[in-house]
Amino acid sequence: MMTNLYRLILMIKQLRKAGRQINKSFQLGNEIYCQTLLRVIPGKRAVFLGKWKQKQIIAKLYYHHWQARRGSQREVKGLNTLTRAGINTVRVLYKDKINGIEVVLLNYIAPSFSLEDLWVSDQNSDQKIILLQKLMLMLADMHNVGIQQRDLHLNNFLLKDNTIIAIDGAAVSQIRGERPLAIKPSLNNLAPLFARLNFKEADIEKHIFAEYLQRRNWNDMEQLYPYLTLCTTKYKEQFITKRLHKIFREHTQGVCIKTWKQLSLCRKKYHTTAMQTFLNNPDQIFQEQNSIFLKQGNSSTVVRARIGDREFVIKRYNIKNWTHGLRRAFKTTRAAVSWRGAHHLKALDIATPAPVAMVEKRWGPLTGTAYFICEFVSGPHALEFFQQNNSPSLRNCSNIAARIVNIFRQLDTAGLSHGDMKATNIIIHAQLPYLIDLDGLHKHIFFYNHNHAYQKDIHRFLQNWKNSPAVLTMFTKLLQA
Repeated sequence: MMTNLYRLILMIKQLRKAGRQINKSFQLGNEIYCQTLLRVIPGKRAVFLGKWKQKQIIAKLYYHHWQARRGSQREVKGLNTLTRAGINTVRVLYKDKINGIEVVLLNYIAPSFSLEDLWVSDQNSDQKIILLQKLMLMLADMHNVGIQQRDLHLNNFLLKDNTIIAIDGAAVSQIRGERPLAIKPSLNNLAPLFARLNFKEADIEKHIFAEYLQRRNWNDMEQLYPYLTLCTTKYKEQFITKRLHKIFREHTQGVCIKTWKQLSLCRKKYHTTAMQTFLNNPDQIFQEQNSIFLKQGNSSTVVRARIGDREFVIKRYNIKNWTHGLRRAFKTTRAAVSWRGAHHLKALDIATPAPVAMVEKRWGPLTGTAYFICEFVSGPHALEFFQQNNSPSLRNCSNIAARIVNIFRQLDTAGLSHGDMKATNIIIHAQLPYLIDLDGLHKHIFFYNHNHAYQKDIHRFLQNWKNSPAVLTMFTKLLQA
C-alpha cells in the first residue's frame, strides 16, 4: 500500500515539475494510455492523444494543487452545455480521478484542422471568409441561447467535413434561463476574436459581422459596428501588452536560457543545433570568413551570416570602454529594446525582419555586450530605391511611398516613435517597406512626448530627400494628406 501511495505522489510531482518537458508516454489506471503530448500548461494541465478501450481519444489531465477538480468540472459542464444547445462539439467519454489526477477523456475527431491553422495557411482567401461566416453563424446561435465562449480564438474550433466543431468547454458559460445575450455583452464577446484576426480591410470585417447580425435579427450595423471596433481596439492593446510581457521568458513559442553570465532568448522554430552553438559563443561568428560585415562602428557591429542553413543579420552592441560599460550595466540593453520592438511591430502588422534571438552577456543583474539576431531581408534601402531613376521599380514609387507613410500613421496611432528614421533604415523587399534598426523604438505614455518624438521622426525622414526635390514633394504631400 505504501509503495502504491509513493508511486501516486511521485507521478503527480513529476507532472507538476516537468513543465513543458513531458515527452514520455505513460499509462493511467488500467486502460488509459497517454501517448503524444498536444498541449501543456506547466504545473497545471496537459492534453494528450492516447488510447482508451482500444479507441483513440483526447485525454485532458488536471494536476494543479487545488485547481484540478474545478478545471475538470468546468470542462465537462461547458461541453455538456454546448451539446444540449445543439452546438457541434466533442463528446465527453469518461471523467474520473485516477492516481490523484483529474482525467477527462474526449472523442478524437479525425481528420480535422483547427481554424487557426487554416487561417494562417495559403488557402484561398475567399474560402477563409466562408469559414469565418460559418463561425459567425455558430457564435450567433450560441449567443441566442445565452452561451458565450470566454476564450474566443480560432484554435478553439475545428473543421471536419466542412463542419465547424467547438472545443474547450472550460471557457464556455451560459446565463440562467438561456436568455439571449444582450448587445453589449455579445459584442464584447466577439471583440477578442476580431482583434486576433486583425483584418486589413474594414469591408471584409463588416461583411463577416453582417452574417452575425442577420442571424441575431439585428439590423443596426451603423451603430453596432463602431462599438465593435472600439472593443476590438481595446483587446488588441491588451493582447500586445500580454505578448510583449512573455517574450522575455519561456513560453510555447520561445526558449529562454538564463545563467549568472548570460541570458539567451530564441524563438523555438529557429532553435536548431547550429543556433544553440551560436548562442553559446556569439562572438565566434564575427571572426568567420564567410560573414559579411554590414557595419563596423564603435557602438555596434553588424554582420550578415549563415547559421545552419539560413541567413541572418546579427547586430552586436559593443561596450566602448569601462565608463560606457558602467553606464550601460544598469540599463535595458539595446538588444532587448530591438527584441521587444520587433515583436511589437509584428503585432501591429508593420513589416520588419522577423526577430530570431537575442543574447545578453551578464554578471548577475548587470548587463554588458548584447546581440540581436533577425532574419535577413534582401533589397535596396529606401534611399537607393528612390534614387534608381532608370529602374522599372520606379513605376511603383507612389505605392511604396504611400506604404512608408502608412508606417508613420501606424506608429503614430500606437504611440510609438522610431528614434532614427533615416531612409537607410527602411528596406524595400517584395514591394513592401521593412523597418529596421529598432534599438531606439519607444512607446510613449504622454501625448506631448509622443507628438514631439513623432514630429522629430518625420523631420529626420524628410531630410533624406533634400537633394531630391521631386521625392521630397511627394512625401510631404502624402504626410500632409
